[in-house]
Amino acid sequence: MKVNFKNAIVFIGLSVFSNNLLGAEGPYDFYKEPTGRVTENGPNYIYAVHSVGGPIDEWEGWTQLKVYALEHKGDFEWDNIFSAGYLDECDDPELLAVLKDFYAVLRLAKKNPELDFEGDIRNAEAYISFGKFPATSDWVGEVSIVEQKMKNTQYVFGWKQDNNGESFVSSIHPLKGLEKCARVMSLQESPVLIYQKYITVADQFLKREKRRYMSPWHGLMIIDFMHAFASKKPYTFDITACSSRSVIYLLSEVINFKLRFFGNTDFWTINPDARCNGVSYEEYVDNYPTIFKIGPHEYKLQSAHTKSKPGGGRIYGLKQSSIPEKYPAVLLWLKTHKTDLNWYGEVLRARQKKGTVVQLEQDKQDYKEDNQFLNGFSLLLSFEVARRLVGGDTFQSLPILLTIPYLLENFDNLDIMDDCFRLLFSGEAQYKPKNQIDERKQFVVERVIPYQKTLTNGKLLRDKLRMFHTDDENSEDEYEG
Repeated sequence: MKVNFKNAIVFIGLSVFSNNLLGAEGPYDFYKEPTGRVTENGPNYIYAVHSVGGPIDEWEGWTQLKVYALEHKGDFEWDNIFSAGYLDECDDPELLAVLKDFYAVLRLAKKNPELDFEGDIRNAEAYISFGKFPATSDWVGEVSIVEQKMKNTQYVFGWKQDNNGESFVSSIHPLKGLEKCARVMSLQESPVLIYQKYITVADQFLKREKRRYMSPWHGLMIIDFMHAFASKKPYTFDITACSSRSVIYLLSEVINFKLRFFGNTDFWTINPDARCNGVSYEEYVDNYPTIFKIGPHEYKLQSAHTKSKPGGGRIYGLKQSSIPEKYPAVLLWLKTHKTDLNWYGEVLRARQKKGTVVQLEQDKQDYKEDNQFLNGFSLLLSFEVARRLVGGDTFQSLPILLTIPYLLENFDNLDIMDDCFRLLFSGEAQYKPKNQIDERKQFVVERVIPYQKTLTNGKLLRDKLRMFHTDDENSEDEYEG
């Protein structure tokens, strides 16, 4: 009988004799291996327990793990379970996943001095329990609460150290019965550390060499644009069916190419009307705005250069072709369409991947103006990412890309929209850049990261970014662990 591990609870209790599995003298040096997959959603906790209510082999309800392994592998020598050769020969994906996850958990425990795990494990028996833990298991505690939370959990691991018989248990969710009699190490990294992962993943995702995965057609458009701008002529990009990542790349190329001509009065003019909160500041605007076409809708991007935002600019056409929309006006539009925002958010999320034109139709109503606004708003979000790829931008390190899922998934929450517009996109950075950086970072750390709490490592974060590109725009290393 083949076992489905999706909802399995696994306890590996290792006793009798010891092998230094994590050390150089052991048969398999796990400590030198990469961190590995661990479980799909964890673990978040590892408990070090001196006593767990009697020998584990006397507990009721367990199935030996080696029995499961025999069923999956056939001719099987249990003593070789921890050898590198065994892993190489294992052709069962479920069993291989269990073993690799267990090795990864051992490495995590070994790296944390608070647990006092020495790397030696009593190697003999392993157990699996499906459903509830046996009633004689004193350490389990409020098992029903744990099980309700673990519907999407793959495994809980446990093992015993040879030195003093101390047991270790790893779990995605806290095990209340263990909290009273164990030292616990939380593997949930602080939001500040995860923020650094946001920066790293966003930078890697958008780095320049990844642009070769765009369609050659996009490269041809860039070349045509460069010739047109250098010749002081307008240019129109047709970005219909372009993914968000492709649009971000195109926008970045446009912004950076125009900046090559900065200082040349034939291409850039000072804006005498540049004011923020009644205070004038120095801003230059380009003389040859660029048109972006999405289906039947057209939008104009005029680049703008300030000291703190050299890649800034304005997008015209969300509502009126002659007026660039500022975020207070965008928020007002959202308020007047509050009853439809949940639907609109779903449509915008779908557009990010394939560039599908927003064409709302329902009960023969005329959504022409809404379609114009929503396609333009999608372009505006891509621009907010692209303009920060310019050197010298005060907020260049801000991982805007990974905040967009948060915004779109809460599109019907006007308070969140207001906070995103004020604390991520707009502001008075030219006057208080340091304070603005701290404020925006604080917003991501305190609001965005807790909301996206399952995105705790690089692979999960990169998986989230699949929403921004088509499948054929992957690079070969895009989703490695």
